[in-house]
Amino acid sequence: KNEQPPPINAVRATIQPDERLAVTLWYLAMGETYHSFEYSFRISCQTISSIVSETSHALYKVGSS
Repeated sequence: KNEQPPPINAVRATIQPDERLAVTLWYLAMGETYHSFEYSFRISCQTISSIVSETSHALYKVGSS
């Protein structure tokens, strides 16, 4: 069977809420840099930054209501 590799510019599937929460909680608990999380979660620094910001804001809204 001749399988072709995915295109170089392949878009990753949507990051699910459970993974977003895991990234945020791991970041808050460990206090490491976004760069170190790139290798653990295979997500870019920019995406990790957005995930942590968005998820932290959502947790704050839930906790303050």
